[in-house]
Amino acid sequence: MNIEYICCPNCKNPLVKIDSLRIECSQCQKKYSATDTNIPLIVNDKEKIESEIENRKKHKEEWYCDDQIFTTGLGPYRFVFEHRVNYWTGILKKHLGDESVILDYGCGDGANLKILAKLPHKLLIGIDYNLIRLERAVKNLNSPDYVVLGNAFENLFVENSFDVIFCNHVLEHINEDYELLKIFNKALKPGGILLLGVPNEGAFISKLRDFVLQPYIRFFTDHVNFYTLKNLKGKLSKANFEVIVEKQIGFVFPFSFIDRYLKSKEKICAFLNNVVEKYFPSQSDALYILARKKNESAE
Repeated sequence: MNIEYICCPNCKNPLVKIDSLRIECSQCQKKYSATDTNIPLIVNDKEKIESEIENRKKHKEEWYCDDQIFTTGLGPYRFVFEHRVNYWTGILKKHLGDESVILDYGCGDGANLKILAKLPHKLLIGIDYNLIRLERAVKNLNSPDYVVLGNAFENLFVENSFDVIFCNHVLEHINEDYELLKIFNKALKPGGILLLGVPNEGAFISKLRDFVLQPYIRFFTDHVNFYTLKNLKGKLSKANFEVIVEKQIGFVFPFSFIDRYLKSKEKICAFLNNVVEKYFPSQSDALYILARKKNESAE
């Protein structure tokens, strides 16, 4: 059970582990529980989160319950996942060391945590607000030590704590995306880095799919932000980040069933990735940005 670098959401003071199932704030004495699998539940209102998940499941159950490990490792998008992983692990290896403290925000089932755990680090913490996914992450990692149930908007992180924050295909789901970027900025150590991945859904080819050819697709996702490289970099700059590396990665075909088929074929997928990334990068599938926290505080 890892609560290091996690604050009491009630008063923003350090937490104390009482035993395997109980955690207490050192200042306000508010008590927090843990699951039988030792996942700390560091939220002000656990029932409210559970109710929200249940309500969302009624409309889009697959988004909150589907097995992400199968989708990324064995399903039709496994080559997409491998291509992205090869990119971001190559970037992170240049910035990680044995003393690095890493946060994976929106860790879900632990697909990325499993990979991050193999990279150099001192401490790795995965945060998600969906207990269904965190329980699965514990099984996938064969350890509860990496995961915490929490909400970044509840003053969750000790400021200036993390060397690296990894946020992969999460920001597009968050209405208050700029606010979350500011929270990340405060949580990072001076000079710390944020590795951010999002869909390139502001691109012409994606908008052609989502608004013309398959408009119903918007009702099967819960994306609320549709980024281009330009507007994402603008938000990062406003949140007091300096962009170090940017990458437009992968390809999109504007009919989802054809897109899924093409991406399920390794050689076709690799060929189209190369073509789009070289000649039509603005129409890529995803955006990855490595950004550094600036020295001065964000406004």
